[in-house]
Amino acid sequence: GWVDSTGWAFQVYPANGQIGFGAGYGGGTGAGFVGLDSLQDVLDGRWHHVVGSWDGFNLRLFVDGVLQETTPLLIPANNNRPLNLGFAWG
Repeated sequence: GWVDSTGWAFQVYPANGQIGFGAGYGGGTGAGFVGLDSLQDVLDGRWHHVVGSWDGFNLRLFVDGVLQETTPLLIPANNNRPLNLGFAWG
């Protein structure tokens, strides 16, 4: 939902190995996402347990059971598109 800022996504940044988790709050552009980034490099050659959650008030990102970041999100915008795992744009 990048074009309409709906749904949620995980994304790894190759430059620093951090993983991002974001959820859209709607609108007509891809700028309508609230995002969080991990504090640690997840591209270190080891397995990591990554969780993104929303409790109705806040988004949270956990890596290996450790809270990385929290940010408010009151009303996310969902979509009904297929879930893609292991997928890269372009």
